[in-house]
Amino acid sequence: MNEDNIAVTGIVGSDPRTYVTAKGVPIVSFRLASSRRVFDRERGEWHDGETNWYTVSAFRRLADHVGFSVRKGEHVVVTGRLRIRAWQTAERQGTTAEIDAEAIGHDLNWAMTRPRRIQPGPNDGARQNGETVREDREADAVGFASEARDSRTEQLEELEEGELDAAFDEAFQALAGPST
Repeated sequence: MNEDNIAVTGIVGSDPRTYVTAKGVPIVSFRLASSRRVFDRERGEWHDGETNWYTVSAFRRLADHVGFSVRKGEHVVVTGRLRIRAWQTAERQGTTAEIDAEAIGHDLNWAMTRPRRIQPGPNDGARQNGETVREDREADAVGFASEARDSRTEQLEELEEGELDAAFDEAFQALAGPST
């Protein structure tokens, strides 16, 4: 399967919906609208170009954080793997662009935010002679993103392909609602 990495800025088009798989894996899914701003030289004004719609899905810890932090109408930046999927029902058929998110954050061109870092639990970090070995918070912050990404990748790889597709299909059907 060909997997393309993508980074998209846009507006959250639906409130994030959270699901839990039979194995207890949290998934959050939402629609993302991305429109390019185009300057019309003749009129001297900006307007929106065509809109691309994506179904964004996030897993595990990222799913929990998105469910808590992101709402419909907010400007966000999403990076992840792009998947183009064809679908068909009895009445219609189409193509859906999906992003398996690796990172999601607010677009700071549109708002200011302040992150709230999750504090490590009592068993996080090794101890040596009763003292915590990793006390340098800046070093932890530098390694945090790559460790989280590696962890998510490992967790996604644990799911069998059929389970992952079934989870996406379930999330997509719930977002799409009944077909008309």
